[in-house]
Amino acid sequence: PINPARNLPNDDPYGDDQENNNDDDDNVEDPRPSEYNEEAMFHGFKIDNLAGTIPAFKEDESPTCDDPPDDLSPGDRQEAQPLITQFGEDPVKRFFSKPWALRLQGIHMLQDLISGLAADYVPLFVNFCYILRHRVQELQKQVVLASLNAVQMIADTHQIEPPELTRAVSQFLNHAVAKIGGSQKAVTDGVCQFLIWLSKKRALDVVLPIVMKPVKNAAQWKAQLAKINTLHELLFMHGIDSTPGLSTQEVMNCVLPALESPKKEVRDAVIEMMVTIEQCIGSAIFKYIENLPPRTKKEVKKAIEEHQQT
Repeated sequence: PINPARNLPNDDPYGDDQENNNDDDDNVEDPRPSEYNEEAMFHGFKIDNLAGTIPAFKEDESPTCDDPPDDLSPGDRQEAQPLITQFGEDPVKRFFSKPWALRLQGIHMLQDLISGLAADYVPLFVNFCYILRHRVQELQKQVVLASLNAVQMIADTHQIEPPELTRAVSQFLNHAVAKIGGSQKAVTDGVCQFLIWLSKKRALDVVLPIVMKPVKNAAQWKAQLAKINTLHELLFMHGIDSTPGLSTQEVMNCVLPALESPKKEVRDAVIEMMVTIEQCIGSAIFKYIENLPPRTKKEVKKAIEEHQQT
């Protein structure tokens, strides 16, 4: 049985009091997710968006910095040589400079330069994504979010899709995913939005193993919650039992164990998803929850019944 009074370890590595945390979760807006054009995008059951869990991407205003950029190290020059050959050293120098405002400038400059090309942009996009692995590992949230946004803007401008897109983003994606559930909520939301965007670009086969991968321990509950909410959003967009990797059985295998989480936020997120799935498959859902602990099963059934009455 679930023990809601069970406490997490005091040394929660995903706590909000880590050093270098410049994020103020109390001031982070939590808007409803972007409206979906269901007729254009939805391929499965049509359901109401109940979650409202992943805030839309919002990049902070860029700071100004008039300092000259740092010189390139031999290693940085070698990594970015295709970009230097095409655009010169200045944007790349800024990208690798120590002041984070300069790094942000470099990201924006390279984004605009690559987006403005009429041809031969894919190799430069791939090289850009390769050096972005340095930026998405940073603690400075503006730099991380600007990096993810730049990839989206370039890919959308040039309509870059798999396999070129997945080959490019795979160079930094693991570093970005590692930040899910960390101390900066804005970064977690930004990475989750990036995964949702990838799924729209026909890269769901890359996204699902990430969001459906179980966490290693209960202390990672923030990462678990973010992945559950992201999976919920994917169900709204792609349906259930209509897309490879999103069968009812696969989704249930992923989320039902989370009903044993000591964190109420995680359990509630799973129950919300159960309500959504019931809208899709009806009473067939009850065979999946039959073996849950009695109290947990009662909570799921109560949530379903309450939604049916609204």
